[in-house]
Amino acid sequence: GTHSKWVDLRGSRIVAFRTAMTGELFALLRHQSILAAGVGAPLVEDGPAFVDGVTDARESASAGGLSRLFGIRAAMLSGVLASDAVPARLSGLLIGEEIRMMVATGTFDVSRPLWLVGDAALCSRYRVALEVFGMASVLAADAAAHGLWMIAARAGLLGAPDAPEPAPRGAA
Repeated sequence: GTHSKWVDLRGSRIVAFRTAMTGELFALLRHQSILAAGVGAPLVEDGPAFVDGVTDARESASAGGLSRLFGIRAAMLSGVLASDAVPARLSGLLIGEEIRMMVATGTFDVSRPLWLVGDAALCSRYRVALEVFGMASVLAADAAAHGLWMIAARAGLLGAPDAPEPAPRGAA
């Protein structure tokens, strides 16, 4: 969904859970705010504009990354930022702010690699953003299919009680 979830698992127990409305905020700002004016490119990539947004969030600890939103518009109007780079810069700023806030809570052990589960393109952006923060991550490929298989197996829906679990695909 559009709300990211941060889950800290210890063994099979959830010890912390937080969510952030980052994706929803991105969609609202991207399509229904002053940041949408004059911007035609819907594509968001994890290139230089994205990294600049993440860096802005990381470096804005005292002011908060949200205070830098209007700077994106100003940079576009002044010609410093191309209009087609606005979505990437906005995405970087919001994802960077999310990571900054989650780290600041002290709730999650960020010394261990964070497992990324979700859409491959979005996980790629989170991976790049985590690298900007000096944090490691692992992409959990096909996690939803794997989890659904486990549920079906435990519920006896697979037909054969000893059906082998599908081999996990390599983590990137």
